[in-house]
Amino acid sequence: MKLNESPYARFEWDGKNKAGDIVANGIYYFVVTDADGNVARGKIAVLK
Repeated sequence: MKLNESPYARFEWDGKNKAGDIVANGIYYFVVTDADGNVARGKIAVLK
């Protein structure tokens, strides 16, 4: 999975897993770390 930073300091995810497949409906947990070592955690709901 790859997150792309947008010009608005938000991140976009294409809804695909590492294999390139669209993920199933559900709650997904994420951890984002920046170059300074700051960590943010959260949840994303995927509904189709």
